[in-house]
Amino acid sequence: MRADGRHERQGGAQIAPGRQCALGGPLDHRAVRQGIGKRYANLEEVGLPPATFDAVVDGNDVVRKKPAPDIFLEAARRLGLPPETCLVIEDAVSGVAAARAAGSRCLALTTSFSAQELAGADWIAPDLGHVPDEVLAW
Repeated sequence: MRADGRHERQGGAQIAPGRQCALGGPLDHRAVRQGIGKRYANLEEVGLPPATFDAVVDGNDVVRKKPAPDIFLEAARRLGLPPETCLVIEDAVSGVAAARAAGSRCLALTTSFSAQELAGADWIAPDLGHVPDEVLAW
């Protein structure tokens, strides 16, 4: 935690105190083959402890996959929040579509697709180190 009360997150993005954070992602089939706990394989890969998040949702938790909104609706439900108060961070076209279908705001990262392909998002950034100020203030 920084002196101003914000929490540093990977890539330099900060979450203000009192904000909840959920992670929704696909099931990592590499983890299944390697015998790693499926739910946390991606987190372990990037060095984030599961306790960083108030909820973790993966492909095992929903029937319909992206672009259906189910994964984001489930994350919002677990957080006890209306989906329209949630910010989804996505790097895929189907994820942006799922976020919008859930009624959530969306920050798209151009790490996998171009800004033109992710144009359905509310905001677009090259990575978490360059999140627009208006996203952090939202």
